[in-house]
Amino acid sequence: MLRLFSSERPDGGEKFFPQDGWVIAEKDNVGDWSSLGYMVGMMLQEKTHHAVGLITCYQGAADIQSYLPDYVFKNQAFNIPITECFDNQFIWNKEHSFLFDFQTKRIIPFSASGVVWYQGESNYTDKESEICGEMLSALINSWRMEFKDERLPFVVVQIADNDDRNGSAWHEIQRAQVEIQDKEPYVKSVICRDICESADIHPRRKFKLAERIANAIYLF
Repeated sequence: MLRLFSSERPDGGEKFFPQDGWVIAEKDNVGDWSSLGYMVGMMLQEKTHHAVGLITCYQGAADIQSYLPDYVFKNQAFNIPITECFDNQFIWNKEHSFLFDFQTKRIIPFSASGVVWYQGESNYTDKESEICGEMLSALINSWRMEFKDERLPFVVVQIADNDDRNGSAWHEIQRAQVEIQDKEPYVKSVICRDICESADIHPRRKFKLAERIANAIYLF
């Protein structure tokens, strides 16, 4: 009743591959799943009493530009030089649309019930944070067009507070992630800053966050 389909990652760090197809959750393999994804999937399965399939489409230390289709960059405001972006040392951030072409395009033939977008820490420059909300809108609308579903639900998870990144850019990203639910239809923002520890950019305590994500998805 809970299955995982994994897209390939450019860093080669995945445990499952597209050729594995839908991997059934079993005690011998769930330790290699995203823990947050697994908990959200379990909660949704319990709420709906239906089978739940999770599709992974992520890469650590990725900026949002890498997941935007190339035509989105007709908006000149989005064309921030790679050298002025935060995590520009990674191959997937060196070229706009890299991860969209490498991952997202390969799952677009499938339909999806919704998207959970949990990203932001790799856009930690003033220039990027100033247009974070615009880029998030562009991502939502372009993916809806690509998936041919103008009502494709999006759950946008706010990045947690972090002791090492507490500047205006970080707070601007957090603000944009909350306000997007008022700017775009069929979008729900999930606040996590009040339930996640601030000493770790990847909060270790994930149950309450998973619960909020699952509830947001379920309410669509």
